[in-house]
Order: sequence, then C-alpha cells, then structure tokens
Amino acid sequence: MFQRVWQWFSGRFTTLFGSSTTPSTDRPIAAKPEPLDKTQYEHYFLQLLDGVDRGWEGVKIYRFFEALSDRATLSDWESWLRRFGDERLANEGSHGELARRLLRLSDRSHSVDDLQTIRAIAREIGAQLEGRAVPAESPPQPQSQPQPEPTPQSEAIDSDFWRDDRPATIAALDRQALEVEFNRASDRLHAGAFEEAVSAFDRVLEADPNHDRAWLERGVALANLGQLKGAIASYDRAIALNPSAAPAWSHRGDAFYDCGDIEAAIASWDRALELKPQDAETWYNKGLALGRNLGRWQEAIAAWDRSLEFQPDDFETWFYRGVGFGALKQWEQALTSWEKTLELKPDFRDAWINKGTALQHLGRYNEAIEANNRAMELQSNAVSE
Repeated sequence: MFQRVWQWFSGRFTTLFGSSTTPSTDRPIAAKPEPLDKTQYEHYFLQLLDGVDRGWEGVKIYRFFEALSDRATLSDWESWLRRFGDERLANEGSHGELARRLLRLSDRSHSVDDLQTIRAIAREIGAQLEGRAVPAESPPQPQSQPQPEPTPQSEAIDSDFWRDDRPATIAALDRQALEVEFNRASDRLHAGAFEEAVSAFDRVLEADPNHDRAWLERGVALANLGQLKGAIASYDRAIALNPSAAPAWSHRGDAFYDCGDIEAAIASWDRALELKPQDAETWYNKGLALGRNLGRWQEAIAAWDRSLEFQPDDFETWFYRGVGFGALKQWEQALTSWEKTLELKPDFRDAWINKGTALQHLGRYNEAIEANNRAMELQSNAVSE
C-alpha cells in the first residue's frame, strides 16, 4: 500500500559488487568502496532532488545519505554542496528549477537534526538562485469542478473536529462521520505531512480505539518520522484487531528491518506472505534481507524468483537475483539474470559492470571487455551531461 522506504536505498544506490568509476576486472566484491568523485556527487544529488520532488520526507532523505555513507560522510556532502552552489552561482544562466528543488529539499529535511547544515546550505543556494531566476509563463490551470454544497453535518465536522483552540469531541459522531475524518488523516499521510497525520489518527482512535486501519496508517506515519518502536506498537495493535491484515504484517517487517532485527523482520514478512503470497515487493524485501544481511543467498534467490512470478519486469529484482548467483559463484545463472536486467533497463551501468565480471569468470574475455566498455561509455555520458 505504501512505498517501502529502505528498499529504494538498498536497491538503487549500492551493489554487492561495488560501483567504482572503473569496471571491475578481477573479483566482483570490492574490498573498500571508492569515495564519490565529482560526477558521482552530482549524479546522486540530482537523484535525491528527484526523490524529494516525488514526495520524499525527512526519513527517506536521511536514508539516502546513510546509504552512501561508506563513500561520502555528511561533512563531505556539505563541502561538495557548497562547491556545487558556488559553481551554479558563478554561471550567469537561469536556474529556476534547481532553485525550486533546493528549497523543497530544505523544507522537507527540517525534521532531521543531522541534516540541518545541508538544509541551510541548500536553502541559501536556492534562495540566491531564485532571486535571479526568470519567471516562467504559468501554464493554464485546469478548470475546477464545482464543489457540492456543504451539509450541516460536514459543517459541524469542519468546525468541531479540526479546531485548535479546544479538544475535538468526536465520540458522539456517527460512523460515517468518523470515516470522513479517517480519510482526511489518511490524506495527510499520503501528502507527507506525517506529524499532522499522527495527530489526526490519534483523534480518530480516541473515538474508536478498535479502528485497525487507523492503527496501521498511524504506524506508517510514525515509521516515516523515524519513530520505529512506536510504529511497531501501532502495527501490533492493528494486528491484534485484524490478524489477517497482510499490510500490517508487511510494514511491521519493514520496521523491524530498520531497527536491525533481521530475523523478526523476516518472520513478519513470512506471515504477510502467508496471507498475501502475490505481494512481489515483500518477496523482494525478504530476498534482500536473506542475501545482503544474512548471506543466505540460495533462499534469497528463491524469494526473488517468487517476486518475479508476480512482477516479471522488475529490473531490480533481476539484478539482485544475479547478485545472489554471483555470490554463489554460479556465473552462468548470474549472467542470465544481468542480461535480463539490461533487456529491461539498457542504461543500468552496474549491471554492465557485473555482466563483465561474470563473462570474465566464464573465460569469455572479448565479451567481458565489450561489457566493461559499455559501462565506461555510460559513465562518460553521465560526465558529459
């Protein structure tokens, strides 16, 4: 129902075989990740701004930096961002879109203490760039649909439920009105207003402590705020009220994973999959935990195979399936998976690197060179852009 937070970073920003600038020509597993170079800083930072544009909030933004922490510390990012800003400010061109994204990044990261310096730098650069941006012509606005006239009941809800000057009295509201308020709380969650969402779900639960969906979505909001123990407690309440709620079990697994309790995460995901075996994302997450965290690669591959039964065109699952076979030194199977990855996403540089590694292990050296050349070509294209 909701995007898994940790999945983005384990799936998109690192590989088992490293992601250094030069494709590997020996062992696939890098002993120590290379620090980010200038091009990679900009490449990943623009991915971050894209994510923020799609709705990432504080926790997801922090986990972006955490996922790359073995290649760049927060202090490194702060220094690079200042240089990045100086370069853009020295350019006389207009950077209105970049300014907007930097200001949004600053706004969205306000709740994370460790990101306050990055937040301040982004806001300073964004404000300076915005000050000289040429305003774009506003696109025509879609004609709004006529709104229905408010009913006496809806006016009462608006005036009583959301007033800040006194506690809301919702115990007397009928079930239909309570669902209206639950939907409003859910809208706040989907809009990324997580603190507001928690407060809104608390008001719903004050009226109906047995509202299992409110407990579930309250847990999602808390997880996005980094309050993982509170999130797990909310999921537990949702499960106690509705033991067959697969999403509650799945999100509970996500929270345990983020707490570092891998076995508890897998146990929760297993229960979710008993209830909803067609959940491709939970199979994918289980595979990552089994492989990357526990080294149980054969079981991880089995989990990814199940995920692909329901989502056969997911290039990340094919990629990690190849990683699993590579970890087991089964290079033919690894190669098959990475070729499928590249069929789905031809510009996935890490898959070209790993394909070259597999071909080298298979003694197909000319093809390995071609794969490595393709990886370097993609790197060169990224530099020129």
